[in-house]
Amino acid sequence: MSLAVAGALERGEPAGTAAALGKLLGTTTEGDIADFADLLTEPSSPPELRRLVADAVVQRPGFTLRGGTNEVLRGVVARGLGMR
Repeated sequence: MSLAVAGALERGEPAGTAAALGKLLGTTTEGDIADFADLLTEPSSPPELRRLVADAVVQRPGFTLRGGTNEVLRGVVARGLGMR
């Protein structure tokens, strides 16, 4: 998806909607992976793994702050698709 956005920009084509969608999907997936790892981590898991997963879960809210909040990105996508 990022390559498609980069290609569109090189050709001078609009890429805002695709870029916002790519960012939205990326930050959502990144957070979902942290939450899923948290679900799979058991008290008997190695301490280092438990620490890393706990750090990822605590940092999840910051994932959406890199480049815009998910709400803003959803608005950009909705506008680009003519839904707003």
